Amino acid sequence: MFDLEASIISRYQGEARLQRLLWVATEASPDVRQAALPLAKEYAQHLGNIRRFQETCHLLQQNDDAWVNHRMLQNRQDREILMQRLSVAQAHLNKEAIRVAYLALAEHDTQTGELREALHSAVRAKDYCTNRSHTAVVSLYVLQIALYQQNYKTVQDYSNKLQHILNQVETAVKYKVLIATGLERLAAHEYTSAANKFVEALYCAMEHSSVEGNEHLSWNDVLAPEDVALFAAFLSLAANASRDSLIQLAEHPEALDLIPIAREILLQFAQRTNYKATWQLLEQHLFPALKLDLYLGLHFETLKQHIREKCLLQYWKSYERVELSALAEHMGPGLVPPEQCTDLCVSLIQRRLFPTDTRINLQDGVLVRVPVESVMEKTQRRLNSATERTLNDTYAMMIRLACVDHNLVIAHSHGRKQRGGGWAGLAPAAGSVVFDEEKSDEEVEEPMEDAINPEDLY
Repeated sequence: MFDLEASIISRYQGEARLQRLLWVATEASPDVRQAALPLAKEYAQHLGNIRRFQETCHLLQQNDDAWVNHRMLQNRQDREILMQRLSVAQAHLNKEAIRVAYLALAEHDTQTGELREALHSAVRAKDYCTNRSHTAVVSLYVLQIALYQQNYKTVQDYSNKLQHILNQVETAVKYKVLIATGLERLAAHEYTSAANKFVEALYCAMEHSSVEGNEHLSWNDVLAPEDVALFAAFLSLAANASRDSLIQLAEHPEALDLIPIAREILLQFAQRTNYKATWQLLEQHLFPALKLDLYLGLHFETLKQHIREKCLLQYWKSYERVELSALAEHMGPGLVPPEQCTDLCVSLIQRRLFPTDTRINLQDGVLVRVPVESVMEKTQRRLNSATERTLNDTYAMMIRLACVDHNLVIAHSHGRKQRGGGWAGLAPAAGSVVFDEEKSDEEVEEPMEDAINPEDLY
């Protein structure tokens, strides 16, 4: 059963915890659903988040209008107080006070579930920043709210803006920007780019820990450190990461300490090439959590298919010929079901993911390599053919021009009989010499009437 306490409650807070609990409640089994909904309802009441509370009540088929009305009034009063503070700061033209007031409004709106208003206030706060540090902090808060809204266009814009000052701000800012960029790339189905960002964030956190001692970077409002490591390992396995990079990530002494099983999975795949064991470990330890993750859940089936195809591609690199039944047995029924093995191999060949010399014999059920002409050999063959054709055409043209210069016509006996003689069924010109290919080589001068000069044809 999915462990809500270990996977969500202990790692996340605020809007992030509520969104994850509600996602699990809609995607998980009935048992997990019954456990997640009461937790979400209780936490929404604690935060005063009316929007999430009403969503939870709808799923539970319960209503509490009295609490909603009471909390709505209280939230309105709290917001009016914050608006008064903003008005005072604006009256005194104090940029620092205005920025703080807008941030307070944004935090209040985020806590109560008014994400649109929160984003508006955070963007306004950025206009009153006086140094790079303030700009970075406010921009990170904008990224956080945009991720809650799944507004990835805003995430992309602000991440690109922060890229220019990453070398001038704290490591914690760089760490969070890398996470936000990775989530944006994941949403855009750019899995290789997303994997690189999460791996970079992982190394950034380790570098910070080595400098600051026991202080670890975290962004529990968006993605916990355990999930950053999980995303880095899983996306690297599913994307186009090389075997060397996977081994380097797995053998790093600190990279995957928070997710030890991920280290074993990467080593089974990249170092020991035991694809059956890799898939079994994924099914037992990672797939249940990944399927219910707020960000990876939407891409779970696609990433599973990528891993399946990657295992097949790596396996085939070492062989010249293999029976499909033996391939399916080696991979295991979970990774490559026997009834899907043929279709999967055909799909990889059609999409040109297998090497170009790969062929499949459906009658014998065999995957083989057929020697394919190299690019250099193909180019040389075409060059030789073009050279031979050009020379033949040149020799023919020289002979024809020589015949024209000497007023010679070469006629075929059958052509004269069928079409009246001459070139192309025409008679040779008067005074020309005609050579009959089927007679002796002796020259015969035979004047012809109503002849046509071959030059007149051109």
